[in-house]
Order: sequence, then structure tokens, then C-alpha cells
Amino acid sequence: MVEQTVAAPKPALGAFAAGLTVAAVVGGLLSLTVAVVIATVVATVGTGVSAFVLIRLSLRIHARAHSFGPCRGAGYLGLGTAVAAATTAVAGVLAAVSGPSAATIALQMGTATAATSYATGLLLLPGAAPTVGARLRHGLDGAGIGTAVFLVTWLLVLAPAGRGVPSGAQVLVGLTVSVALAVTVITGLRAAQHRPLAMVCAAGAALAVVGMALPALGRQGPGWLLAAGVALVSGPPFMIFGASRATTAPAGGAAAPYRGGLAAHPLLAVPVAAAVGAAAYHAVTVGPFDRVAGTVGILLIGVVVLRESLGALDVRRYATRLSEQQARFQALVAGSADLTMVLDTELVVRWQSPAAARLFGLSDQDVLDRPFLARVHTDDARGVADRLTAVLAGTCDSDEPVRSRLRDGFGGWRDTDSVIRDMRFAPEVGALVVHVRDVADVAGLQRRLDDATRTDPLTGLPNERRLLELTASRLATGSRAAIVVVGLHGVAGVNELYGTAAGDAVLVRAAERIRADADADDVVARLSGQRFAVLTGCSALRAYPRAGRFVEAVAEPYELSCGPARVTACAGVADLHGPVEPDLALWHAATAADRAHARGPGRVEGYDEGLAAALRRRATIEQTLASAIRAGAFDLVYQPVIDLKTKLPVAVEALLRWRLPDIGLVPPLEVVAAAEELGCVDELDTRVLRRACRQLARWRREGHDLTVAVNMSPWRLKDDDLPAIVDDALTRTGVPADRLIMEVAARDVPTTAVLPHQRTPDESPRPIAALRDLGVRVALDHFGSGSLGLAQLPHLPVDLVKVDRSLFAEPSSALVDVVITLGNRLGFEVAAVGVETETDLATLRSAGCVTGQGNLLGAPAHAERVEAYLDEHRARRL
Repeated sequence: MVEQTVAAPKPALGAFAAGLTVAAVVGGLLSLTVAVVIATVVATVGTGVSAFVLIRLSLRIHARAHSFGPCRGAGYLGLGTAVAAATTAVAGVLAAVSGPSAATIALQMGTATAATSYATGLLLLPGAAPTVGARLRHGLDGAGIGTAVFLVTWLLVLAPAGRGVPSGAQVLVGLTVSVALAVTVITGLRAAQHRPLAMVCAAGAALAVVGMALPALGRQGPGWLLAAGVALVSGPPFMIFGASRATTAPAGGAAAPYRGGLAAHPLLAVPVAAAVGAAAYHAVTVGPFDRVAGTVGILLIGVVVLRESLGALDVRRYATRLSEQQARFQALVAGSADLTMVLDTELVVRWQSPAAARLFGLSDQDVLDRPFLARVHTDDARGVADRLTAVLAGTCDSDEPVRSRLRDGFGGWRDTDSVIRDMRFAPEVGALVVHVRDVADVAGLQRRLDDATRTDPLTGLPNERRLLELTASRLATGSRAAIVVVGLHGVAGVNELYGTAAGDAVLVRAAERIRADADADDVVARLSGQRFAVLTGCSALRAYPRAGRFVEAVAEPYELSCGPARVTACAGVADLHGPVEPDLALWHAATAADRAHARGPGRVEGYDEGLAAALRRRATIEQTLASAIRAGAFDLVYQPVIDLKTKLPVAVEALLRWRLPDIGLVPPLEVVAAAEELGCVDELDTRVLRRACRQLARWRREGHDLTVAVNMSPWRLKDDDLPAIVDDALTRTGVPADRLIMEVAARDVPTTAVLPHQRTPDESPRPIAALRDLGVRVALDHFGSGSLGLAQLPHLPVDLVKVDRSLFAEPSSALVDVVITLGNRLGFEVAAVGVETETDLATLRSAGCVTGQGNLLGAPAHAERVEAYLDEHRARRL
């Protein structure tokens, strides 16, 4: 609602103040006649000005609101004040011309008219009564109160005084004034909470009515006239002040709902009860009622009957509306897919919706007046109780459903989602409201999906995700545990031999064997590929023998319909203790299984600090190797190859060296293995080749006629790009092709076709043949340290065989004679590697070995030191 304020003119307030002052002074000092004249003039002028202001105010409100609704109250108040002004002037003139009788009649008529206009104006003020029905009820309340008060006054005061029978005009004026005053009281009190200034306006109207009523009812003495003048002049300013701040009532405002009968209206009930009591007292003490009492009593009865008839209509209308709302509510609740329950602060069910029987098979006898938590599953009761407590405490501001299982009327458990709302602030509810929805289908589907995402489809065992969840749960309890990872090897061969179905059958039976050997509280899971894991309830020390049993069980032969199948197995064990994450613990066990597999089938290894240090070392190497290769951050050292007869250097072998700050010197084999896993071994070999060729070219320019040997990975000798890479390095550096030897270690050459079993150049692989066409020689390094034997030598397309020390050290010194003899027959040279003692040197010389290398003849050194070594031997040669 919008408050509209219209300022009252200052001249009107000045006239009221002047009128009050003059009336007080004149009434106290002058004679009655002069006082009456002066008071009449002042009252007439003051009320006339007020009437003008109120009527002008109503017109301003009308102009602003563009409606006659908000301005009618101020208009009727102005009309009543104008009537009061005119009545005062006419009464004064008649009193001077025709006498007091005529003036009294004029005052009585004017008072009745003004009082009626004031009462009407108050009822029409914006905010006092928003609808016609409300105005009618307020008017009837005022009529009932005024009539009852008048009847009580007549029966208890006026009639016993014996003042004779009053005229009809006096009765009418008295009754009208009583009703008008009652309306002012009702309007002021009932509008106070919505529009407090209505009380001010009602007080002004009451003063004006009293000022008019005193002389009209015969109170015309000097004191009474002064009081009447003061009341009449001071009332309109209050009306102006209240009406100028009129509040526009909302359009279409509805009447207030019915609040009950007489007992719900103390303003009406008390006067009516007093009138009934006064009538009873009069009947007992006095006897029959006079005509005035009877007429007023009948009028009071009619007003009360009419008011109660309207109340009955209100009750009927309100009951109809309530019944309709209740029917709609029941229809909505009964057809809802949710069960609604109302809980008191003790969490006892006080009401449930009719859908309870349809949705959950619950009857009122099973649920009402019983704790809500009694129907919740014990595993879920704690969470539901916490949410209910938080809602009661006002600390939960979330409408997120709480999942729980609820016992239905058939004794089963239903998966439900419950939304809890605090409705204690609503007088119609005053409790907690729980909306329960059956989500059995959704929960069942969710469980099936969870099971599918946590179960291995082949073996039916928990998968890695589920294993990690169970491991986390066991770690949370603080109990001792260990993880065993069992790895199978050879399933791929079964797949190639019998098909993937046979391989799957091996995995299924292996899972059954592990599960059969596991304890009841162990968790057996399948990881990806050919690995299984067992979460045990014991320490790693006790898990070791159990891991051995798992390995033996799965390594037993498998009798399949397609034939027998054999696999090998190994296991790794990791202890679960301290602040370790489940996925990290599983990785520890898998790493231990990898180390066990590297050391041979059937082994069981545990994860310890030594393995952790090795893993950190390998991780550091792998993280930095690729960038080190691109930056050339590695060194080459050169070991001289000596002619055993002349003791002069004829060649050098380039050896890789790489040093890390936190690790130290990394062995070449470890560097090459890491480069192979990272896929950068080709780049490493190429850079080593180019650097060795550049160094040889520099030495040749300085007059050293040498050959350089470069180690290569064995599969590089099958690379079709290798000849082009080698030719490019030779072209860039100007090194003759016959001064380059490409070496491959014998331990890296299997007995199968890494180096094919061909001997002649025409039958060699194209890369090897292309290298030989360039003039580059191919050498087999450290023969005797690998699985190659003498029988394979005739079939290897090599130009040089460098025998390992194991073939010429005591007591195997005779073997080098065989290799040298075979080399002489087949046309390849033989050199010795690892010459450490004078005995070794003597054995080689006696066997006819031409060249050799070793610490006795010259240790590996950087290019600067090797260059000094070459200069020294060149001077000796000269």
C-alpha cells in the first residue's frame, strides 16, 4: 500500500489555536450571552475553515489517485465538519432571535447529521475497512455497541433519575451519538495495526461529535458551552492530520476471514452482555420497560441478529472454502508419488498421507504415534537421525535427500530418498515434514551398475577399483594387512597355441586356485591383464609363504579340452602399514612382482627400501635421459686396441659414460636399457656414432692411423636406415669406411634370428650387406659371455670376433685356440677383450691372437689422455 500525504494549511491551525484561546478567556471573564456569541463565532469560523480544508483535501486525493474511492472518507469528514459549522451558526442566530428552543432543535438535527457523516467518513477512510462487507460489519458493530451503551445508560442512569420522558429528537440524537462514538472507537482500534493515524482521525471525530452533542442534549451552561466549543474546534485538526496521510487500500482487497461470533468480538460482546445484565436488573428491581427502553432493546436485538447472520454467512463461506482447500490438498497428497509424514519434535509420527497404504503398504495403526526412526534400517538410522537433529537445530540449510532403507507394511526394506523440511514456523503445521520417495528401482540399478564397475567380468572377482576401496576401509580400521600381487606368464603363448578362449579358461581356473588357497577374510581380485591381487589380513612376513603357495598353485598344469597348458608365475608382497595410500601399496606389490619375474619364474619378492631406492634411481634416469641425449650431456671414453706383437695402438673402442649429480656414474648397459624403454635408443646410437667419427677424424688429421669401434644395439643391425646414418656420419667427418667397426655384444644376440644364420654377404640382411658394401666392418663383441656357441660362428655375418676373457683365462685357455683356428678358416679376425694380466697376454700370443684390449694394455680414458697415449707410442714407434 502506498501512503499519500497532503499537508494541512497553516492558517487553519492558527485559527483553531486562536479560537481555543479566545473561547477560554471569554468563557471565564464575560457574561453568558457574550460568551455564547463569541464562542459561536469562533466555533463557526474554525469548523468552517476545517470543513474547507477537508473537502479540499478530498479533492487533492481524488486528483492524485484518479479514483473517488480514497477521497470519500476525507469528503464525508469534511461534509460533517461543514454541517457542524452551519449548525453552530444557525443555532447562534436562532438563539438570539427565537430563543433557546429553536436553537436546541437546530443543534439536535445538525448533531445527528454530523455524527452520521463522521461515522461514514471514518468507515470510508482508506485502510480502515477495505471492502463493503468489512464496512458493513464495522458499522453493525458500532451500532450494536452504541445501542447497548445507550440502553445501559438509559436503564441504569437516566430512567432512575426520573427526568421525565424525553423527546424523540433527544433519543435519536443520543442514540446517534452513541453509535457514532462506537464507530470511532472500532475504526480506530481495528485500523491501528494497519494504519496508526486512523486512531488520530477517529479521536478528532469523537471530539467533534462530543462538541456537537453537549449543547444538543441540553448541556448549555457556561462551562458546558466552553467544553463543547473546545471539543468542536479541536476535533477537526486531528481529522485533517489523520486524513492527510491517507493510505490507499489495495484494489480488490478481500475481507478479513471470519473470526467467530460475539465471543470473538469483545468490543461487541461486552456491551451486549452489559445491556442484557442491565435489562435483567431493571426487570427485577423496577418492573416493566418504558417505551424508550423497549424500542432501543428491539433495535439492539435487530442489530445483533443481523451481525450474527453476517457472521453465520462468514462461517459458511469460510467452511466452504476450507473444505474445498482440504479436498484439493487430499487429492494432491493422495495422488502424489511421495509419502508425506509429519513428525513432532520428539521425532514421533503424528500424521501420514493417504498414499502410505498405496505406496508402502503402511496403515495408520502401524505408523502413527510411533518413532519415525523405528522404521529406518539400523545401518542407516545414524545418518537419518543426524539430518533430523540438524534440521531441528536449524543448522541444516540443504534440501538434499538422505538415502535410507525404510521398512514397509509387508516387512521388507525399501530404498528411499527423504527430504526433511522444518515447518514449525507455520501455525497450520507446527512440525517437521518428511517427504519419502521410493527409489528401489533406481537404487537397484545403481547397485547393479556399481557391481558391474567393481567386478571383473571374466572371473567374477573384484576388480582393481573395488580392491582399492576395500584396502582403504581396512587401513581406516588400523588393522594389519598386506597385498600380494601374483603375475602369470605364458598366457599369451596359450592364446597363440589354442586361442583366446583357452587363455581365458586358464585365467578363470587360476582365479579359482588362488581363491581356494586364500583365507576366508582375504580379498582376491583380478587386476588388468594376467595379474591377480590378494588383500590379506596378516603382515608381509606371514604373507610370504602364502604368496609362495599361490605361485605354486597357479603354475600347476591346466588340462583344457583343447590340450594341456602350462604357465609360470611370480609374486610380489607389500606391507600395509603407516600412512600409505592404497594405490601406492598396490603399486609397491606390483613392482616387487616385476622384480621377481626379472629374477626368474616361481620367485616371490617383497617391496623394501632397496627396491624403493632402485626404483627412485630408475625413475631419475628415465626422467632425465631423453633431455640429456638431445643436449649431448654424455661423455665418450676410448680404450686403445693394441697389436700384441708390436705393442702399438691400432684402434680404439668408443665407450659411453654418463654421470648424474645425485646418482654418479651410470653404467652403459643401464643407460642403453633405459633408452630402449623410452624409445630413444636410435638417437643415442646415432649421436655416439657421429661423436666417435668426429674424434677419429681429428686424430687422423694429427697423423694417427687408427680404427674406431662403436657399440650398437643388436636390432639396429636390422634397421634399413642404419646404412644411410653410417654413411652420413662418415661423409660429414671424412673417415674412411674401412676405419669404422660396428660392434654388437654377444650377450645381446639370441640363438634365433636377431643376427640371421647366414654367412655369405649375398645372404646377409640388407642393412648388414649395405654396411659391408660401404666398407664398414661388423664385429661380435665379448664372444663367450652370452648364449652363442662355436656352432653359431660360421653362420654369423661378422668380420671380427672379439673373444671374452672367459675363453683365455685359466683353465679355459685352450678355447681361444679353437676360436682363432676357426676364424682363420672362415676368414674373420679374432681379437681379445679383457686382457688384465701378463699370463693373459702370454696365452693370447701363444695362440696367435693378433690384437687385444684391456686394462693391462690401456684403460679407457677421455680423448685428451688417449691422445697423449697415442703421441707417446708414436714417438716410440719412430
